[in-house]
Amino acid sequence: MKDKQVILIVDDQPQNIELLEAYLALQDYEIVTAANGEEALGKISVNQIDLILLDVMMPGMDGFEVIRRVRQDDKHRLLPIILVTALRETEDRVKGIEAGCDDFISKPVDKMELLARVRSLLKVKAYNDLRRNYQTELESEVTKRTEELKQALENLQQDIDERMRAEELLKQSEAKYRLLADNINDVIFVLDMNLKCTYISPSVKILRGYEPEEVLKLSSIDSLTPSSLALAMKTLSDIMELKKIKQVEMNESITMPLEMTRKDGTTVWTEVKCSFIRDTNQQDVGILGVTRDITQRKLAEAKLLETLDSLKNAVSATIQVMVSAVEMKDPYTAGHQLRSADLACAIATEMGLSQEKIDGIQMAGSIHDIG
Repeated sequence: MKDKQVILIVDDQPQNIELLEAYLALQDYEIVTAANGEEALGKISVNQIDLILLDVMMPGMDGFEVIRRVRQDDKHRLLPIILVTALRETEDRVKGIEAGCDDFISKPVDKMELLARVRSLLKVKAYNDLRRNYQTELESEVTKRTEELKQALENLQQDIDERMRAEELLKQSEAKYRLLADNINDVIFVLDMNLKCTYISPSVKILRGYEPEEVLKLSSIDSLTPSSLALAMKTLSDIMELKKIKQVEMNESITMPLEMTRKDGTTVWTEVKCSFIRDTNQQDVGILGVTRDITQRKLAEAKLLETLDSLKNAVSATIQVMVSAVEMKDPYTAGHQLRSADLACAIATEMGLSQEKIDGIQMAGSIHDIG
């Protein structure tokens, strides 16, 4: 950031330049001078000028033409220009305004008027610079976030493609080796109607770290986490109640995701498929089940949810940055847009919609704000 604001004085008469410099001498400004239009344009191109005091009547390129040349560069579109002129005709001032000047000072120059107009326009220049810098930073942030979002989408698509290929390969593999895999990896167990384990296959050693004999001494409370135990008990209770009400036999197997405890204190996610064992009188005497390790599937599901949450947050952040950029350009409607989005969300809440749908309405409102 510059220490001092820079003022360019342009006049073909040295005494006029000296007078203006004298008036500005006690102010904390840096003064740059030029004796004609061409020199002025050169000074503007190599210096960060904050304000121009420009004489109108100069040989060669007059002040009006200098203004037009300056305004051709979009970078200097808001650069304050004060015409210092002895011309008092209305048409001359109109000509200056049409060329793009911001203010006039009549000759002979009054010191107090000069200082007041210079201070006022420099404040406007400082505000415009601040706003432009903020907008530039905002646009840069939008570009950065857009690239991050694009990369995230590409990574997500690649991850989805890889998962789909992996699932297809897994299906093909399972179709070929299901029998072999079931016998080697799955755990077969038998429970009595009190849920006491009466048999379990040796593969439980791989899944849970217990010897079969150790598992037979454990209760259901020791084998499942509290939440999984509650799920298993409720499922079994519902089935028994249904059988009692309908007085029909339930021949279908039951599949439940259950979190089991291991000997080392850790847990393992499993998929348990079980069905009732009946005696010759078709009375339920036990439960036959098969347990399969689904830890990797659970981890994959959690990873996918994490990826989707990250993507959702990135999209939301990008939209909010874009909304902020839009509001900067049109601050007059921003409040109305915010109230509309908030009202829509309030109505959705009152209607009892899910938080996911309410979030969707909020995001849709933000996208609508962008236009």
